[in-house]
Amino acid sequence: MEKIRITNGFLWKLVSYELAKEIFASGLFEVYKLHNDESESLCECYADINDAAELGLDMAIEVCHLSDLIEKN
Repeated sequence: MEKIRITNGFLWKLVSYELAKEIFASGLFEVYKLHNDESESLCECYADINDAAELGLDMAIEVCHLSDLIEKN
């Protein structure tokens, strides 16, 4: 089952902490931690991912802005 989250008009694909580290290492996508107040922070190092894990925050990659999705349909 794939997990998604919508915050502040953006669609996010949730990923595990392990996958977040793999994605970060590959440089293919930017990895974000999603805060409980609907804000997000770009992970700039592995410590950011580890901190998110300790706080129980969701990890995600940005899929698209919802307005882009609506325009395509």
